[in-house]
Parts: sequence; C-alpha cells; structure tokens
Amino acid sequence: MKINFFFIGKTKEKFFSDAEENFLKYLKKFCSTEIKIFKEETKGEPEKQKILESEKILEKISDKNFVILLDVFWQEFSSEKFAEKLEKIFPLWKEIIFVISWSHWPSEKLRGRADLKLSFSKMTFTHQMMRQILFE
Repeated sequence: MKINFFFIGKTKEKFFSDAEENFLKYLKKFCSTEIKIFKEETKGEPEKQKILESEKILEKISDKNFVILLDVFWQEFSSEKFAEKLEKIFPLWKEIIFVISWSHWPSEKLRGRADLKLSFSKMTFTHQMMRQILFE
C-alpha cells in the first residue's frame, strides 16, 4: 500500500515542516508514503489558476489510483467512520492519493476525478494546518 499526498505550495514555517516529518516517520511504519508538492499559480485570474493547478495534479493521477479530495464543501466523517471507510478502501487499491484543495477550490475536472470528496470541517484552515490534520 502506498499513500501519496498532493499539495499546492511548500510548507513555509519550520515548525510545520518538523511536524510533517514526524508524522511521516510514524506513517512509514505502516505503509509507503510520498509527498508531491505542486507549484502554486500566482498569476492571472483565480479561475485560470485553479485550472492550471488542477491540470498539474491530474497529470500525475492514473486510473489505478484512488483519489481522496479534501474540500470544505463535501462529506464529513467522524474519526471512527473515516477509519472504517479507509479499511474498506485500502485492500482494493495499491495507491491512494490525498489532494488538499486550495483557496480558489479545485477545478470541476479534478472534482469529477475524485473517488471520495472529504471535508474535515466546515471551517477553513491554512494548507499548512490541514496537512498536519490530515497526517494525524
């Protein structure tokens, strides 16, 4: 089992980077993991930015991947229910990809590709904070 994490933009604060490393050390005891950082688009209209960022992500996803898209507008689970969901998904797929959405939200094409659209909260958190919550 391999779990990939696709994020837009680098982690800026060292304390977040340190926390990410600690979480990943723990996760690697149970499965193979990889983080893929995609460059944040900063030029042009937000609609164009989200399409460009989404296209970069979609290029790295195959039909053999189960994609979980984190987005504030989607389904919420309790910790127990999410763990049950993952227990059902993991044996069926060799590779799972978690994608954290960004401030302008993902394109419709990326939303359409997601196998599970997940919200951890109706509240909005920074990307860096969401990474920690996801790893936990």
